[in-house]
Amino acid sequence: MSDLSGLNAQMAFFNEESETTADFRENLELMAVDMGNFYFGIELECVKELIRDPNITHVPCLPSYYEGVCNWKGNIIPVVSMRAAGGISQKEPSQKLVLIVKSGSLECGILIGAEPRILGIAPERELTGELPEAVGSMLVVKQAFEGEDKVISVIDVEKSLKKMVVFG
Repeated sequence: MSDLSGLNAQMAFFNEESETTADFRENLELMAVDMGNFYFGIELECVKELIRDPNITHVPCLPSYYEGVCNWKGNIIPVVSMRAAGGISQKEPSQKLVLIVKSGSLECGILIGAEPRILGIAPERELTGELPEAVGSMLVVKQAFEGEDKVISVIDVEKSLKKMVVFG
């Protein structure tokens, strides 16, 4: 006969009434990109895909934060540099990774320089106070959280994409 005591603990995680499940559902789930001394976070519900080594075509006469456009599942979408759009000095990315994000009818590729992480952040880790607006930043930060090693600035995808629209 096998010991089922460990199974009971695992089943508590999936039980609708358990505290573990409730705590898990309350956490904000983010795709976090390391920017050096902090993370930019994007809510997972806005992230559609991570593309490795996409073919990005440069388009002239666009603002400097635009890298160009790429084909994503038959749609031509703009690609912006997360560093440039965030008002952070550019550096050569170690990898060519593009996060496809969508909010409403707007979608965009965001070029990131390193492998992102998925983080679950508890609501009580939210930092209070007024959020500073970075000069030259096209990314709108809606919340900030205390991470384990760095602050996590959560991007408001809808407002950021609307702010980046070049042709209306």
